[in-house]
Amino acid sequence: MTAALEPRIVEEPGNGTLEIFPLEPKEETLVALMTEFFRDHWDKIHFGPLIQGSVFEIKATAPPTKIGMLDGYLTVDFGAWHFLHLYRRAQRQQKQAGRSGTRAPPSHRAR
Repeated sequence: MTAALEPRIVEEPGNGTLEIFPLEPKEETLVALMTEFFRDHWDKIHFGPLIQGSVFEIKATAPPTKIGMLDGYLTVDFGAWHFLHLYRRAQRQQKQAGRSGTRAPPSHRAR
C-alpha cells in the first residue's frame, strides 16, 4: 500500500476522532461493502440521501429481505420499501470516453 492510500486519523469538530481511508471504486468492492453493511449491520446504521439543505436519516426496523444487482443497480430491499440504487454505469461511460473519474472519495468511520 502506498502512503497516499494509507488511512489517516483526524479530529473533526462535532464528530470526534475519525479514521479516513481510501475506498476502491470497483463495482465488486462497493457491492461487497454495501452488502456487508446492510446484511450484518442494518440495525446499527442510519442511511439516506444528503442534499444541500436537507438530510434524510433512515433507520431500518428489520434486516433487508433481498440485496442484489440488476442492470448495474445495487438494490437493498426491505420488503415493504427498498432503498439504495447504487448505479455504476456513469463511471464506465466516463472511462470509455477517456475522462478520469475512477477515484472515489474517501470514506470514514468514527474511532
